[in-house]
Amino acid sequence: MPLARVHDHAVSFDGLGTGAAQSTDAHPGHVEHRLHRRKRWPDPGGPPTVSTLLLVVLVMALGVAAGCAGPSPERGECVLIEGDGVQEQVRAAGCGDAGALRVLEVRSSAEPCHDVPAVTRSHEELGAGQKLCLGPPDADPGSAINTAQVGDCLAPEAGGDLRVRVDCADARAESRVVHRVAGVEAVTADCFAVPGATAEYEWRLKGDGLAALSTDAVSLCLGPARADPASPIELARPGDCVADAGGEAGFRVLECVMPEAEYLVLERIEGLAASVGACEAIPEATGSIRGSAGPGEEFTLCVAAARG
Repeated sequence: MPLARVHDHAVSFDGLGTGAAQSTDAHPGHVEHRLHRRKRWPDPGGPPTVSTLLLVVLVMALGVAAGCAGPSPERGECVLIEGDGVQEQVRAAGCGDAGALRVLEVRSSAEPCHDVPAVTRSHEELGAGQKLCLGPPDADPGSAINTAQVGDCLAPEAGGDLRVRVDCADARAESRVVHRVAGVEAVTADCFAVPGATAEYEWRLKGDGLAALSTDAVSLCLGPARADPASPIELARPGDCVADAGGEAGFRVLECVMPEAEYLVLERIEGLAASVGACEAIPEATGSIRGSAGPGEEFTLCVAAARG
């Protein structure tokens, strides 16, 4: 068979190069008219279509909105929030103006604000894809309750139910944080299951629009700020901490988060097994405390340092 060279070959838009009824006069067959038909495009000089006009109007509207919004606030600046509670905007303000808030942090829309000290609310800037973490202009980060950690002490704020963080040696201290849950889990936190917790304090961030429905929250499980001297050593169980109260009081049980805690109870051995060397079989134990809950109710606590 002699070789043939193809100089040009046309293919239709739907991928056809040949069709039925090929002949010497119609090489591509019945698709020839489709391969060589010229598509008529709209005259570029003709009148604009409705979709083109709508696109122009949309671009102009976005440009006007961007111009009215102005530059986004920066960290340290003060703003006022204006709006109906659903769709709100911020505008620059003096830090001494009534209702003014200071921009404490500028974060992406996906980042939470609950870990920013002294933050009280957030504002979503949807056009900029960012979130403003806001708080009072004169807020003290050192007393902010939203960043309180386990072991910190709290006191009631003057004239309200709010709490502030204080030194545990402060006479105003009335509770101590024994457990902390932040973020989504804070909504369902159960302090009743936390050992030593006697109360719960929930802090919720205020927000606008979609942010108002967020779970940007912190739940604090609280116990007494100071150890209860009425907690005798007889009540100690593994996981408890004890300290020497001195004098006739002897050892007492207290929360492990308290700075007074000296020893962590690893094991409690009762009855005849509560001998002098009862804790030697526990490698982690560095000492033992012997006691009695009554006649014939001797026990030994195998302990280690509360803080390694």
